[in-house]
Amino acid sequence: MRTLALVLVLATWSRSGEPAPPSEASGSAAAAPSAACKAELASIQGYLRTLEHEAASVTMTSSTKLVSRPGLPAPPHVRSVELTRDKVLIGFSPMTYAELGARLGAERAMQDDPGFARSSPGYAGHPHELVFLIDETVRWGDVTHALDQAAIHGFDHVSLVFEGTTLPPPPHTAVDDTLAQARGQEVEALSKIAQGFVHQCPALIRAFMPGGGEDWYLKYFAPRIGEALAGCNCGISLPEFRSYLYHATVGIPKTGAVGVVLARTGTTIALPRAMAWRDAAAKITGGSIHPVAK
Repeated sequence: MRTLALVLVLATWSRSGEPAPPSEASGSAAAAPSAACKAELASIQGYLRTLEHEAASVTMTSSTKLVSRPGLPAPPHVRSVELTRDKVLIGFSPMTYAELGARLGAERAMQDDPGFARSSPGYAGHPHELVFLIDETVRWGDVTHALDQAAIHGFDHVSLVFEGTTLPPPPHTAVDDTLAQARGQEVEALSKIAQGFVHQCPALIRAFMPGGGEDWYLKYFAPRIGEALAGCNCGISLPEFRSYLYHATVGIPKTGAVGVVLARTGTTIALPRAMAWRDAAAKITGGSIHPVAK
């Protein structure tokens, strides 16, 4: 699933008590889009395909602050483990560092079930792999403990997530100003922005309906965006919509990942146990590693 802003817009309406716009146009068929709108649609569709390669595939608690490292590829679509100063979260379920091993053992058993791959297409191509989202204040000793537990339970391929993106944002619009003022509540702000677009072009509501599978974005979301905009003759601010798509699809914060293989034969990275991740992270650039806390 892409960032929650793409699929929370319906829930936001249901909580607000305001009637949602119609999911389909009513009455007579909409007029054909103008030549200018058709040109804009081609541009938007190309932009959506570009965003697909940059889309964030991780979610995390808003208080977690990732270490910045721009220019990295997007993380894979696999199970994420979030490390904070005092706890670990998997799927937003909190646990202590001492409990992590048992949880990863259960996760490995689940992934080894033959039915798992069939029911979780997003994990295809990434067996026994984890994504780690690490707050900058986490101690190196806790990082090595978590990585050791991952390796013990067969998750020897991990991606360490950083803040940053290789895709530059589109030209500045009011959407950027709104999000800058909503720090810590970006998903809610994006949902309200989406509501505004849907009120101007009601057919867009179909695009925001959640779908299943990792092909949802290109198979359903992107085509429905084009169909909806054609139906309302591009009757919204397309520069602002492009800004919205960037923030909602790439994710906030923007993320990239360094992939590593955990192996005792890998390059030893021995650092003080109390060193913060913000300082330790610079020592990891990829490849096969053996992290050690001194």
